[in-house]
Amino acid sequence: FEPGTPERVVEPVPLAAKSRLAAKIAAGEKVCSVELLPPRGWELTKILALTRDMAEAGFDAVNIPDGPRATARLSPLAMAVTVARELAGIEPVLHYVCRDRNLLGMQADLLGAYALGLRNLLLITGDPPVAGDYPQATPVFDVDSIGLTNLVHRLNHGHDVGGRAIGTPTGFLIGVGANPTALNLEREVERFRWKVD
Repeated sequence: FEPGTPERVVEPVPLAAKSRLAAKIAAGEKVCSVELLPPRGWELTKILALTRDMAEAGFDAVNIPDGPRATARLSPLAMAVTVARELAGIEPVLHYVCRDRNLLGMQADLLGAYALGLRNLLLITGDPPVAGDYPQATPVFDVDSIGLTNLVHRLNHGHDVGGRAIGTPTGFLIGVGANPTALNLEREVERFRWKVD
């Protein structure tokens, strides 16, 4: 992509081809997921056993949050890749927040996640560090969840954050959050609409 030249049009991956979870959603089928927090340490034996139990119980996906409530935990990317590689009956949904990373780091992480086989994302802004275990940590917030959704949408259309072609597009199933109990519900609905757009 050169400045002043039109962007190359790339056909995005159809919804049903993005993942098993996406195929069920595209078919209008009911999907069930469970959220399991990454551990505070590095060991995954217990969490994999729990995830295996959830797969056997019929859950389609396991949601893996990224530093929930601004706590320090194992990388959700590492946990999601491990689940994807070791458990065939359930798909990981990687929560990805923009609190801790700049745009360059986010794009690198997301391309890496796709290269490692992850296909399902939940994109959120993330809780501010003052809410967590290490309130002195410095937040980044180059973009919020709307900007992050736009970034992943661009990757799904074969372009990076700067508009340059990346070759074969990613095929992420993009999920976003909306808080039905927000103090300013009108603003929350407006933000949700922007994410959908």
